[in-house]
Amino acid sequence: MNTSAEWIWLVLLTLAAPVLLIILSIPMIRRKVKPNGWYGVRVPATLKNEALWYDANEYGGKALCAASVITLIAALVMLVAGVSPEVFFTVITIVMIGALLIAVMQIFRYIGRYPK
Repeated sequence: MNTSAEWIWLVLLTLAAPVLLIILSIPMIRRKVKPNGWYGVRVPATLKNEALWYDANEYGGKALCAASVITLIAALVMLVAGVSPEVFFTVITIVMIGALLIAVMQIFRYIGRYPK
């Protein structure tokens, strides 16, 4: 395993992104985020319908939290396995983007299926 200071800082920064998303998703899951223009699932449908806002944010928070946990698990598995920095950052980028894209697609699907 690479233990240079630069590698350690890059790994810590890489792990900070999913941890931050988990922290930000908790108030959404707990339905504590009021409708606003900067934090949460902000699309026209959720901004027009308060019930949908809270339901979509709870669902979206869970989806983002799950994507972040998947990213953290992938990162930890690769760190334990001792993969090279190039492999680590390539794979973690693919996992992170893929997991977040799936989460976003699930959120939009949820909103689309929400009773009118």
